[in-house]
Amino acid sequence: MKKSVFALVLCVAVVALAGSAMADSVVYSTSGVFQCNGASGCTGSGTAAATVLISGKSVSLTYNPLTNQFVTSNPGGTNASFGSFTTDATPNSTSTSVSFTGVSFDLTITQSVPSVGNGTFSGTLKGNIGYSASTGKLTWTLVNPGPDGFSSFTVGGETYELSSNLEIIVPETTDGGVSTVQGFVYGPDVPEPASMVLLGSGLLGAGRFLRKRISK
Repeated sequence: MKKSVFALVLCVAVVALAGSAMADSVVYSTSGVFQCNGASGCTGSGTAAATVLISGKSVSLTYNPLTNQFVTSNPGGTNASFGSFTTDATPNSTSTSVSFTGVSFDLTITQSVPSVGNGTFSGTLKGNIGYSASTGKLTWTLVNPGPDGFSSFTVGGETYELSSNLEIIVPETTDGGVSTVQGFVYGPDVPEPASMVLLGSGLLGAGRFLRKRISK
């Protein structure tokens, strides 16, 4: 009976440790800043809202941050939201369209759980945007993309990833002008099988020792 109990306890311990290595609870917040970089008609550098006004037509982009966003990460990657943009065009006309080409945007992710740290995705906007879908979307092209076409950074073992060329900012009449930034969060790699065998062996050894102590 005692052997069965020890075996059960050890199995539960190994499974629990393996599970904890496969999934992490992650909490993060986001913030964003535009830079005009001399783009024609642009105002709002250094803030979360940028406006381009040309010939009486204006379009404002506002970044909407997230606070204490929770995801469960794993080595295979978990879909995650990194905030959103809102587009507001004036006047409300299909002819309203302005260029945001050259305006840059920096998205900072600050992690608070399981460890504290931050990283930033930086990129430039390209294209025209306005009131109606006929103006198209803005592309946000990130700097320093990897060979796979993605950009990423790691905070305490958790990796945040975005496509390096995102068509993410839509005009006002598409989805109410709200564009969500979607990416991935990857947890640390699972320990190799050999490591789990060593862990199990250690637990079994400890179990035998305790069983002998109890039986005396």
